[in-house]
Amino acid sequence: MAPRKKRKSAPPETVSTTVHDLPDSLLQYVLSFLPAQAAVRTCVLARRWRHLWRSTTGLRIVGLDDDEENVPVQDLRKFVEHLLMLRERTDLESVEMKFYSCSEGEMPYVNLWIRFAVICKVRVLTLHILEDDYLPLDDLPLVSLHLKTLDLYGLILEKSFLDFASCPALENLKMNDCKINGWKISSLSLKHLSITSCFCDPDSRLRISTPGLVSLKLDCFVGKTPFLENMPLL
Repeated sequence: MAPRKKRKSAPPETVSTTVHDLPDSLLQYVLSFLPAQAAVRTCVLARRWRHLWRSTTGLRIVGLDDDEENVPVQDLRKFVEHLLMLRERTDLESVEMKFYSCSEGEMPYVNLWIRFAVICKVRVLTLHILEDDYLPLDDLPLVSLHLKTLDLYGLILEKSFLDFASCPALENLKMNDCKINGWKISSLSLKHLSITSCFCDPDSRLRISTPGLVSLKLDCFVGKTPFLENMPLL
């Protein structure tokens, strides 16, 4: 009896997927990695894209050039005002703002944008201002049940702002090239703290009260060495 011939198996079906097959939620996530101006411009691609930018999970308020930080606040102010006015009030995973210059008269706008991010339950907030002079944030505490990471550069930080008692989820705080005018940094939830190239008033000593801290980086600090209070996990 002749051996039975094996049936050739059918080749596996290949399924081609294009960007148009992706769900809106994934497209909005991808748009979050673009500068906000570029994300908004995708509204002209097709009818489906018309409103996707309004519900992205992140906002990157930066320049469009190769050097994204090389943009002054004045060049973006009107755009950001319209962006925040037209955007849906959906939650934000991250907000990143980077500018190379900002006048004192423009800082109220930046402070307002920070409060907008907090209202939208931002979890990761980055603010870098590469100005020659340090610029002040509002001397008001941040109040957020959702903020987990805060990254600051080139700012003046006052007493009330450095009290993070109203940010019970805050775990990561990074301050680089900042002027610290407050006398105490306090947080019960903070786990990772990085202070680099910052300085304090030479006549005062900064106190750091973070009992949950597990890592601390203190580098190129100008002023009296900070006093570390109650850090049993370090």
